Amino acid sequence: MLLTDFLKGMKNSRYLLTRDASITIDVTKWQKQMERVKANRFVKGSGVYNCLACGKATRETGSEESKVELCRQCYEENIKQNSKDSQPEIDFQGLKVVIENEVGSIRKGAKEDGTKWQTKFIYPYGYIANAIKDGDDGEEIDCYVGPNPNAGIVYIIHQIYNEDYDELKCMLGFNSEEEAKEAYIYHYDISQPLGVIIEMTMNDFKSFIGVQEV
Repeated sequence: MLLTDFLKGMKNSRYLLTRDASITIDVTKWQKQMERVKANRFVKGSGVYNCLACGKATRETGSEESKVELCRQCYEENIKQNSKDSQPEIDFQGLKVVIENEVGSIRKGAKEDGTKWQTKFIYPYGYIANAIKDGDDGEEIDCYVGPNPNAGIVYIIHQIYNEDYDELKCMLGFNSEEEAKEAYIYHYDISQPLGVIIEMTMNDFKSFIGVQEV
């Protein structure tokens, strides 16, 4: 469904909630953005479209169910800005973890060649909100939360993408490096190299990321 269909009859309302309840659209802002990207927004059959938020041509979709065409970066930014109150949070040994993807949730997208992918989460996935350090990508440190809330070791994976270092992925609550590695591999493209795994005690990890008070 096109954004113009969503906006029909909404002239007196500034905000609009899409089918994906986690995204709220500022109608005024998006009407202006529509003017910028309305021409040839889709290349039929190729999976290429222009993100309605930034106008960037992309193949990757943040949410197929949302029916709003956003690049992944803009989609996730909308998630963080508009649904922080609805995202569950857990205190993992003093780390404030905001859960973006709960167990059983599905994330979908497409590779650069147009091949579609989807991941069903078997562990909670989110980010550490009270860390001073970022994940080396300019955003919060991403993490998976394993089954052991008392695990004393954190496994830090230096994620590789297209043969280059990408960002940190931290595995909390896992009982061994092998368990953490299996959890990570399950959620990612196994054609990509795994990257270096570093072990830290929880206390050392907190010093490494600079934990603020919850």
